[in-house]
Amino acid sequence: MTDRAIGPRYIAASFGAHCAFLPLLTFVVPVRVEALSDEPVYLLSLLLIIGALTASIANIAAGYASDTLMARRGSRRGMATVGLAATAAALVAFAFAQSFAQLVAALIVFQLAFNAMFAPLIAVLADHVPDNRKGVTAAWLNFALPAGTVATAAAAAAAPLLGDLLMPAIAATVSALILPFLFAWPAPLQPATAAAEEEPMAQPPLRRDFLFAWIARLCIQFGAVIVLSYLYLYIGEFGAGAAAARPMLAKLSLYASPFALAACLYLARRSDLVGKRKAILTVTSLAIAAALLLLVLAKVWIAALAGYTIFLAGLTVFLALDSALVAELLRGTDKRGGALGWMNLTNTLPSIAAPTLTIGLSVTAPDPDIIRLALMVAGALALVSAVCVSRIASVR
Repeated sequence: MTDRAIGPRYIAASFGAHCAFLPLLTFVVPVRVEALSDEPVYLLSLLLIIGALTASIANIAAGYASDTLMARRGSRRGMATVGLAATAAALVAFAFAQSFAQLVAALIVFQLAFNAMFAPLIAVLADHVPDNRKGVTAAWLNFALPAGTVATAAAAAAAPLLGDLLMPAIAATVSALILPFLFAWPAPLQPATAAAEEEPMAQPPLRRDFLFAWIARLCIQFGAVIVLSYLYLYIGEFGAGAAAARPMLAKLSLYASPFALAACLYLARRSDLVGKRKAILTVTSLAIAAALLLLVLAKVWIAALAGYTIFLAGLTVFLALDSALVAELLRGTDKRGGALGWMNLTNTLPSIAAPTLTIGLSVTAPDPDIIRLALMVAGALALVSAVCVSRIASVR
């Protein structure tokens, strides 16, 4: 497969991976829990925490296992293929889960199988995509997340018609999207970074730089969880309760999303052309901090709209370019999969830490101020992210 042929199939495979877990975790599992218990919120929270912890450990282990396979056979395809088969089987197994204990077991098995597939896939950006195309490729890969929400809506719409066949249908869709990339992924495949590794200037990434990149992404993801989790309650302050909040939320997404996508593609391409991502990431972190401050101070709807639009654009750009920067940072090591597994913790830890902070603030602050206080903390962390990115020395 040529370098340019990687892109469309790889992006489709990333979308397929998101189709595996987004409909499951945001629709199928909540519906099952609600049918099983009179206390669905507690049980669902417990189930999701168990899933997040399993995913955190499984992704790191799978990353290191795929590194071993890469060293021996020059490709991670075999592990991704086995992981896909296991993921499809685990999805089908959810159709037979009839108790909470069975749901827990099914979710654990799914997370183990899914990460065996996903860890090799996310390493492809570091393994096979040239540095001058990492930014744009990462930008398109990031679009798999919002696109995955469409799959969730489709699953919800199809559920009454498909019944017990819903999970097999999801498994078939996931397989159809990922298999073309696996079939066109020859083994062994010479990594696109091999030439760079032969250059005298290409040294293994310093642990210090990786730590800075890890902290920077963790800080930004914390803010993302705060904003996205409590946005509905936040915008309710500008209207008359839930009835007004729903259309306002729809307007926020309608206005902010196109701008965010356009900004992400433009700046990702720009970072590829000039070969400098640190400066853009630093400015983006500062823009996120400013947007969060605007959300804290906003008293009118237009100010909240501006703050959210800037925040979403900054978040979209940051996540794409940070993925590209980390992939570039890892080009000099043969432990890329394991390192990306540790980086994946920046996605799971904020999902636990952010609600915990909000609960803690609720003890000392009146209800209307809780979210704004959490946004202030997230803004301060965005400044920390800017400092951390600026301290990375081994890539530009």
